This record gives sequence, structure tokens and C-alpha cells, in this order.
Amino acid sequence: MTLDELNEQKRSEYLDTILEVAHRAHDPRTAGAAETGEPYPADRTQDPDDTYAILCDFFSRSVVFPGIFDSQDGLNHTGDVARALARLLLERLANEDLALVDAQAGAEEAG
Repeated sequence: MTLDELNEQKRSEYLDTILEVAHRAHDPRTAGAAETGEPYPADRTQDPDDTYAILCDFFSRSVVFPGIFDSQDGLNHTGDVARALARLLLERLANEDLALVDAQAGAEEAG
């Protein structure tokens, strides 16, 4: 086995672990799961203004496929693991009664 093949195998195992943990931790009461029957709905990932879509793209670019996508390609990238990470983050924030706010608005308020 080559080093590239070994690296890809380890990367795949790592991503599988993330997905398994996300499935175990998923709260079925989360919006979207009841509607689609799936814990990580893909149909919301293409709206550039949707927080879920933005988080999916972020996790795809920075965790699942770091350095692969052109940051200026104008697309929202996603996959099962990225959607699972986005859902885990949103659920954790909800459990802590925290909300995401627009970064620009937050900076202007603090300014």
C-alpha cells in the first residue's frame, strides 16, 4: 500500500467515525429530520443565504476536503460528513441556547 493510499484509508476512517458519532448524537426532534426522514437534509445546502448551507460548505472545505475546492468557485459544497458536522454544531448551539448571528452585524455592534 502506498503512502497516499494509506493516508486516504485513514482519512476515510476518520470521516466514518465523525458520521457514526453524529448519527448517535443526532436529536430526531431537530427540524428537518421529521420532514425528510433524514438527519442531514441535502435539499437545503444550495441556498447561499441559508446558515445550514454555509456551514455545510465550510465543513466540506475545511474539514472533509481541505484545500481541494477553490474558495472563489461560487458553489456550496456538501456531503454526508459536512452535513452531519453542521447539524451537530446547530444542535449544540440550540442546546446551549446560543444563536448564530451575522458576523458583520456582530462586528458593527461591537465596533
